[in-house]
Amino acid sequence: MDVRLQNAYVEVLLGNFIEVVKQNLLFQAQIEVNKNSLQEADNSVRRLKEISDSNIEYQKQLVEKDNKINQLSNERNNFKGTSVNIESIKEEKNRYQEAVNDYMRQLKATQQEVLVVKSESQSVLLQNNNRIEELTKYIEKLETIIPSNKLKKVRLGETIQPETSIEFVIEESKLPIDINDDIKSGGSF
Repeated sequence: MDVRLQNAYVEVLLGNFIEVVKQNLLFQAQIEVNKNSLQEADNSVRRLKEISDSNIEYQKQLVEKDNKINQLSNERNNFKGTSVNIESIKEEKNRYQEAVNDYMRQLKATQQEVLVVKSESQSVLLQNNNRIEELTKYIEKLETIIPSNKLKKVRLGETIQPETSIEFVIEESKLPIDINDDIKSGGSF
């Protein structure tokens, strides 16, 4: 071969080699860039998937919260409807409380009256006991005045028919006996 041809051949070969190396380097750089872009794209796809999953979760939560809001608004509307019932219940409670208070006042007043009547009955009972003692003393005095053969023994619970021949001593008795003037002078006939 000729030297010029060889030089031209080597020059072309060298030029082609440099061009191939340049293209190879360019392709490798593009591959690196594309690798990074691919990783970024994969990361972007992964993030997009995470975002879409969280979006679906947020939409579910939004639906749940909307349902809860609707439920609470219905309860609020029902509660507004029952607020009238609550007011009437409060009024009824107050009315019952006033009635109970009135009954308690009446009960207290009645208890006071019972205490007063009880104390009065105690005093009446004491007066009656004193009167019974006086009458017992008076009976004992009458028994001492009447002769013993005229006295009859009486058991408790027996009723005695009064005899027409019993004489009473009026002058010695301490019980006041009103004697009408008409009877004294025999004017009752």
